[in-house]
Amino acid sequence: MCSSDLLFAVVGVILLCWLVAGRWLEQQTQRLLSLERAVEGFASGQNLQEPVTRQLDVAKAGAHDEVGRLAEGIRQMMQEVVHARESLLAANRSLTSERERIRRIIETSPVGICIRSEEHTSELQSLAYLVCRLLLEKK
Repeated sequence: MCSSDLLFAVVGVILLCWLVAGRWLEQQTQRLLSLERAVEGFASGQNLQEPVTRQLDVAKAGAHDEVGRLAEGIRQMMQEVVHARESLLAANRSLTSERERIRRIIETSPVGICIRSEEHTSELQSLAYLVCRLLLEKK
């Protein structure tokens, strides 16, 4: 084997390694970009809708490496955020409903009822209370 053949073989091996490494880096870059798009989509309010989950699936391909584990961790975090948000919204609906129920009780009460906050500001007052107050102030 002559030196030119050896040089040609070495250049061929280097070129092959360069191509394989370049393809691997391109795949990793695409996975990281997909992860970035998924996080941006989630932050913009898409929750875990199809575009976000598709991007996470692309990023998770090869789940046994760091990027795949990161994508799975982000998916779990997103699910927890969605669940916490849904719980907060349900609690808020419940509180709003309860506040309206109390307001109806106060407004339909035959006696004056006033609820004051710690800052001594009136929050809910019945019509009967307001009429009594106005009549007393006019004396």
